Amino acid sequence: MDVHEALDLWNKLGEWKLDGRVKERIKDTGFDGLLKLTTFPINHDLPLLSVLVESYDVRERCFIFNSHKLFFGLEDVLYITGLPVDGNPVTGIDSRGDELCMKYLGCNGIDPRSAGITSLEWLRENFEVVPETIDKDSPDIEPYVRAFLLYLIGSVVVPDYSRKYVHVIYLSLMENLQSIKDYAWGAALLAHLHFSLENFKQLDSPRRKNILMGHTFSLLVFAMERIPKLVRRFLSNGVNQVDDYLPTSFPLLAGWTKLLCEPSNTHEETTRQEYLQMLDELIEDDIVWQPYKRLPCNFLPEYCAGQEKMGMSRTILLCYEKAVYHRPDFSPKQFGIQKVNTSMLRPLVELELCRKRGRKGINWGTYKNYGCYKEEWENRASCIITESVEDAPNSPSIEAVTTSSSLAPDDPNPLSAKRKSVDHVGNTLKVKTPKTSGPLVDTYGSTNSLELGNSLHADLYFGVTDAAPMDATPPPSMRIFSVTSDQEDPATIHPSNAISSLLTNLNDSGLFPPAGSPKDDVNDLLQASVTHPSDVRPTTMPAAVESAKETIRGILCRGFDALANSETQEAFLASSDVLLSSGVFPSDDLKTRLTAFRNELPHNATAFLQAHADVDTATEFSSLQEFLVSQAVKLPALQERLHVASEKIAHLRAILDAALEKKTKMDEVLAAFVEKTKTAKQKLASMHPQAAEIESKKRASEKLMEQFRSSWVDLRTSLFKFL
Repeated sequence: MDVHEALDLWNKLGEWKLDGRVKERIKDTGFDGLLKLTTFPINHDLPLLSVLVESYDVRERCFIFNSHKLFFGLEDVLYITGLPVDGNPVTGIDSRGDELCMKYLGCNGIDPRSAGITSLEWLRENFEVVPETIDKDSPDIEPYVRAFLLYLIGSVVVPDYSRKYVHVIYLSLMENLQSIKDYAWGAALLAHLHFSLENFKQLDSPRRKNILMGHTFSLLVFAMERIPKLVRRFLSNGVNQVDDYLPTSFPLLAGWTKLLCEPSNTHEETTRQEYLQMLDELIEDDIVWQPYKRLPCNFLPEYCAGQEKMGMSRTILLCYEKAVYHRPDFSPKQFGIQKVNTSMLRPLVELELCRKRGRKGINWGTYKNYGCYKEEWENRASCIITESVEDAPNSPSIEAVTTSSSLAPDDPNPLSAKRKSVDHVGNTLKVKTPKTSGPLVDTYGSTNSLELGNSLHADLYFGVTDAAPMDATPPPSMRIFSVTSDQEDPATIHPSNAISSLLTNLNDSGLFPPAGSPKDDVNDLLQASVTHPSDVRPTTMPAAVESAKETIRGILCRGFDALANSETQEAFLASSDVLLSSGVFPSDDLKTRLTAFRNELPHNATAFLQAHADVDTATEFSSLQEFLVSQAVKLPALQERLHVASEKIAHLRAILDAALEKKTKMDEVLAAFVEKTKTAKQKLASMHPQAAEIESKKRASEKLMEQFRSSWVDLRTSLFKFL
């Protein structure tokens, strides 16, 4: 399965001599990180690439080295390429190619043999040279910017097997150059690359031809970042530290390109067999699970700051007709997670893809199942993987429940399995399957497991409002208590110092009854609630009891704040009353704790929430007070500035008064000048008759002179004849 050619056409970028005005405009598009590449040609290490592809598992979208899984995901794409991985999906309406070219480029460059694509060479020939008369801020330069971005997309981001063409469909996302960075181009790159890896692994694919399509150079960088053994072969005599060679400037691709491709770093070529042996012998300590922690906190530019958390999202990546699952949950160690809490994730959706060829005018964001795929992407923030607490004893494995009946939804064979609908109920999971004969299997775990049973009490202390957090922070209930149990007696809870202090403050605040009162059971419930070995639910229950348990389970998922609502309180009290009267509890301890909590619920829920509101109000008041104090400190300086300003105003007023006085004098001079002008006009008018008389005398004189000249001519002629 050797890779004979890697089809990311990096070296084509070196052929385009980019105009400075176009380069300036691209800085606002999110593609400016790729402009930092200065080393050409870029040479792929094909033996290493072949080994990486051979280690790629299509089913799990991971590279597996000696049983260690490494996932190439959105986090890697962000740090390596600098392309944004969060934002609008790269999808939309598949419009006519000639219309897109005319609208966004001003001329039609569609290849007549295949609608919808244009030649990379045509783009360079027609848009590389920008007329000198076009300013960088002029709208006339936008077609040149779009043409280069399309060239960049077709060469690097989503290269085509043809090696010469790019689909103009991406022009529809470039109408506003300022909003180009709002699209997740890194997610499109990753979808395209995973899609091509899958096709390459299918030996019967007619388009395979041992050519790997996509941004393959980033795979080499990914391997170098996480496996230092691959880097040591570049070091002189193997004595230098690997960390001294690792790039630290944005994007990492620029530094790695310079390191791997410059002539100064030439090395003896490592064979494919040597790479195989190296990777097959990897142990966990040979892998850097979180390599990007070495980078400075301001490594990412403003347009993609904060997007690194998308690397932990289990979602669907889109690039028009391509849709690929993003599965960081298969390699959670890369994010500092030992085991993923799958109950917090959305249900998996089976991917059934369509071919783009021959389909024009359709919207790939809503076409058939693609609307569901787009919805998965839009909900990416709610599918961040988080740490899972330890499973309760005898509870079924969630992973086993989700995978026992059929293949994974992202199986490369689109017809391999039916879609599964997975419902999340609290911290438990059940799978809807077609009706079958025989009894239904109870797939719920222990009702009062440590994970679920303590969540409500943790909410009482910390004000948690959502059982499914949007970020990667584990719920507060996960790491609050240290639980020890050496025998069958109920387990003992040891609160941390911070928790003990918090409980003391809550008791002193008056929110809960004083010690020795009949309501002490509430404090006992809060401080000693823990799963008991006897808290095990029966396997079969009446429908009313099941309904009551579903209601309580839903309320627990919504968090403690939900109990402030009177209707929710009534539903909780009614449902718990059904459970208490049904006799389903296997131990009196759990029944006692529930009864105590029911008795104190109406008072304590409202009181605790009011205390939270009071704390928030106090915090806001404290912040306002600090602000006023800081402003008071600035007041003397402000007064001094006002005094200086008043002096300047007085000085300016004096200058203005002097100017007004000069203006009055100028007005008087102007009035005198006007009066003299009138007198001059009158004198001129009186001189008009004299001028007419002089003009008449002048004409008479000229006539007399003409007569005298004629007489002189006659006299001169006569004299000549006489003489």
